Amino acid sequence: LGYYFESCTSSPQPCYPGTYGATTGLTNVEDCTICPVGKYCATLGLTAPTGSCAAGFLCYGFADSSSPTDGETGDLCPSGSYCPQGSLAAVPCPAGTYSTQTGLSASALCWLCSAGSY
Repeated sequence: LGYYFESCTSSPQPCYPGTYGATTGLTNVEDCTICPVGKYCATLGLTAPTGSCAAGFLCYGFADSSSPTDGETGDLCPSGSYCPQGSLAAVPCPAGTYSTQTGLSASALCWLCSAGSY
């Protein structure tokens, strides 16, 4: 588990960070499973994701960090929303609140709108 055996090699090769190998019989790197949305896979040879994406961040898949910012495997939670730990998508700030900041982790961090605005 966590490794694959390519033909003509005598030693197992670990699944790369951003992936994991949860089954036996893997025969090439493409057999390793891409880390799913909301999770990250930090090291070589994992048999399951390392954990959930950090609060304030989104992991899009293939993430090798709990707080990715490369825009491909993940990013800061966008402005106008918040992202609890392990979020699959950004959650809009509740009605009557807003945010211009990125990376919010909870709805309580959204700001109240001024009276007469929405």
